[in-house]
This record gives sequence, C-alpha cells and structure tokens, in this order.
Amino acid sequence: TLNAWVDPVTFFWGRVTYLAIVLVPVTLLHLALIATGQYYQKQFFYEKRHILWIAYFGVLLLFVKIWINPFFVGIAEHPWGFFPKVNSAHLIFLVYSFTCFTYALLLIVRHYFNFLKLPQRRKPDLPYRRKLQFVVLCFVLTLLGNFTILNNYGVGIYPFGPLMLFLSVASMGYALIKYHNAAF
Repeated sequence: TLNAWVDPVTFFWGRVTYLAIVLVPVTLLHLALIATGQYYQKQFFYEKRHILWIAYFGVLLLFVKIWINPFFVGIAEHPWGFFPKVNSAHLIFLVYSFTCFTYALLLIVRHYFNFLKLPQRRKPDLPYRRKLQFVVLCFVLTLLGNFTILNNYGVGIYPFGPLMLFLSVASMGYALIKYHNAAF
C-alpha cells in the first residue's frame, strides 16, 4: 500500500497546495463583495468588509494549522489514480469553505436578481448583465469543483474539480476581457 511510505517532498508540496486551496473561498467572497458593491456597505453596526476580515483571519488560522499538522495523512488509490487521504481536521476546512462559498454565491445571485428587477434596465445595461451572468457561472463552477472532496469521505466520484476550477477561471477571465467596460 502507498500509505506505508510517503515521501517528505510529497508532504511539503501537499502543504503548499493546500495553502493555495484555502485561499479560494475567501478570494471568491472578496470578489462577491466588490462585484455587488457591498464591500463598504453598512448594515446595522458593522460594515460588510468586516465579515471579509474575519474570513481572512480564518485563512490565517488555517495556514498555521496546515503547516503545523497537515490535513492529509496518506495517499489512497482509486480506479482513476491516486488521491490524498485526509484526517478528521479536514472538516474544519470544509465548514469554512462551505460557509464562504454559500455566502458569496448568495450575494452574487441576489445582486443579479435585484439587477433584473430594476425598472430602468435598458440596452446599455446588457454588458453589465452579461458580466454578472459569467460571474454567477464562475461561482457555480467553483462550487461544483468542490465536490471532489467527497472522495475523502467514501463517495467515489471522478475528481473533476481541477477542470471545474479551470472553467471557472476561464469564465471569469472571459467576462473581464469581453465586458471590461461594464463597471463592477
């Protein structure tokens, strides 16, 4: 079995990879707050950007946790190849990731539907509408990419997460290049 011996270099690069993976949810939350114009919006006694600061503090805690004691404990073999096995502390990241993604998707979708309800919607608003559609597509593809994590919990699905993340970045890039004049 592959779990009997794992190269220290593999663990090092696994830690580095997870450092990047931890940044994905908070980056999309940051994008959602800026794209919807709610970064500086005050609600009750706090500004929404304070939620983002809390999320970045969560990233900092996860960085420390990953570097001291990584989430993965070995490598499992599946019909499509090898996949890292994780320990129970990985649930912390799952809850954090799900919370950030859900809140960001909620912000973007609510902003999109509020934009569609505006009575002054005219032809000049079409580029902004298309840009929002691609941003919603980006968030949905990123959320679909997270289902790859289910392999760690006994659900044997093909890990199409990297493909979904690539398509997500491609849709966001296309929206920013094609509709660059539409303001965010």
